[in-house]
Amino acid sequence: MIFALITVSVIILAFALYLIIGHNNNLKRVEYVFESDKISREITFVHLGDLHGTEYGRDNETLLKMISEQKPDALLMTGDMLDEVINLSIDLSFLKKISALYPIYAVAGNHEEKEIERSFTEIKSLYREHGVILLEDSSITVDIKGEKINICGVDIPKGNVDPLPEAIDWTMKGINKDNYTIMLFHRPDPWRLFCGRDIDLMLSGHTHGGHWIVPGLINGIFAPEQGLFPRYAGGLYRFDDGMFLEVTRGLSLRSTFIPRAFNRPELVVLKLIPKKEDRK
Repeated sequence: MIFALITVSVIILAFALYLIIGHNNNLKRVEYVFESDKISREITFVHLGDLHGTEYGRDNETLLKMISEQKPDALLMTGDMLDEVINLSIDLSFLKKISALYPIYAVAGNHEEKEIERSFTEIKSLYREHGVILLEDSSITVDIKGEKINICGVDIPKGNVDPLPEAIDWTMKGINKDNYTIMLFHRPDPWRLFCGRDIDLMLSGHTHGGHWIVPGLINGIFAPEQGLFPRYAGGLYRFDDGMFLEVTRGLSLRSTFIPRAFNRPELVVLKLIPKKEDRK
């Protein structure tokens, strides 16, 4: 009995120390570089997801400064940047400031779709009112430094279910596949539906990095839809068709009672560069 109590006490103490040591919520910068023969000069995007009413510094000054330091050509948002359950006013204040500085292309997430006091349509309209180009099963071809980039976005379906293949077909209808193609969808777990479609890079969020990480062993304990030990909790993945999937660990510190451990919130920088033989 005494041995059992000692064992339990040691386990509880070890777990508490793990949470205390790993509880670093300082926002970090993560960068990924993608070489492609579809572009001839460097382009920089910042990927943001899952803000959920979180503030970094007063009025998000720290977050705004960090974004500015990256000198992005545009911002890409993958949902849950407007959360009326947590603190919509903080989210809108940030959106108003950042949209005045950079072009933004976005999709909605499941928290926007929840319909607490406002309808999904009303929440989406807030994005547009702040100058964000919201992609709802649609795509846009943008010209950045003379480079043509396809930015596609599949809307989060009602009930937060997987998107229909037909929705993805419609989203990509008519795009020039010779251009570099980026796909935005809030959740990473339906990635198989996006493979084989000439997508170069898919961006998602939603997982919050799996909440807890065991460094060197486990890349996340739990994520919605994926369950325990999610395979796509955060980071960069590549599939057989050549498509990359980048899953941000997100910005949120407030949307769940589960604290982060060894899983700092992140601002993701994406650099598209020409292949070495194509560089000028």
